[in-house]
Amino acid sequence: MLKLSGRRGRNGTRIRKNTVHKRTTVVDYELLAQLLEFPGQDYFAILERVRKDLLKSKNSEVWYFFTDFFEFVLKHELDELQRYYQHTFRDTPNRSLYVGDYCCEDETSRGEFNACLRAIYREFRFNTGTDAADYLPKLLHFSSRITDLRDYESFLNDYLLYPILRLLDQLDNADPYRSLLSFTGNIIATEMCASRRHCETTS
Repeated sequence: MLKLSGRRGRNGTRIRKNTVHKRTTVVDYELLAQLLEFPGQDYFAILERVRKDLLKSKNSEVWYFFTDFFEFVLKHELDELQRYYQHTFRDTPNRSLYVGDYCCEDETSRGEFNACLRAIYREFRFNTGTDAADYLPKLLHFSSRITDLRDYESFLNDYLLYPILRLLDQLDNADPYRSLLSFTGNIIATEMCASRRHCETTS
């Protein structure tokens, strides 16, 4: 499991402060987190902010997945979007937005996993509110505020990209949230590559 301050964690990852990471992502993780939460009245406005960020970035690699989800949202009313969300992430088994379901073998290891995450959050004075520590949107919110993590790429891979890929395996091709998760995963993968290049040029 991931630990702080140089202690070895899951997959040998170390999380250490005092190393500045230059953020290069084309979309703020804060916005991605809000898109993966239960749709509210501001959902359409959030989606439009993401669209504008993408237009500014001119990143064509992720545009396809976003456009697919964007067009789906525009065709439905809010109550319909809420029903889709409920069906995909709450009513259907094995489609959880809790990362521990994909990274842990049982409830005991998931408890340890969440305790580890809470320790990381405390170190960075990040308030989880009432959400579980391993709630995927919560991890995205946290990642949007990180600027001083060494092994940032490993953090993105272990706690965001890996569970997203596992979740995608559970979704039908026709599920509209497949496009959103594919878009999110591609944004994270792009950030990981940028982080790797930044580390190589500053090492």
